[in-house]
Amino acid sequence: MPRNGTGHIAGLGEIADIFGVSQATVKVWIKKGLKPLKQGGKGVSWAFRTSDVHKWLMENEATKHANASDAKQLQIRKLEAETISAELNLAKAKGEVAPVDDMKRLVTNAFLDVKARLRIIPERASIKLIGLNNETDIKCVLLKEIDKSLTALADPETWDFEGIE
Repeated sequence: MPRNGTGHIAGLGEIADIFGVSQATVKVWIKKGLKPLKQGGKGVSWAFRTSDVHKWLMENEATKHANASDAKQLQIRKLEAETISAELNLAKAKGEVAPVDDMKRLVTNAFLDVKARLRIIPERASIKLIGLNNETDIKCVLLKEIDKSLTALADPETWDFEGIE
């Protein structure tokens, strides 16, 4: 058969020989989308350009690997999700996690406590500040009152867990 600049023209049997497969495999390739130059049958020979067959095989192989890779990635993601779910369920069973609503309530209560304790500082400090003229003494009184409030806030015994499971 004559050579074209883009590949050798070959029949069905020759394509099977060139690519090391059976003629039945080449026919499967045709069903999967391989386009012949000329369709054979009833005494008419098939014609393929070898470069077209090679290109189709490379594209088909790349797609097959991409699909396999996508499937593998999906399988990995599924396993990761199942692992995370199992670990979360275990942590819940051990009491190591708390519901988000409970945590929101706890944080809100904590901030309200901080606000209340900070707002009471001027009242407690004002009596101690009367008669002080020295800036260092005034700062010392204020810092002691601030530290007293912060120490009380840091004590878990003073935290309000009402409504928290």
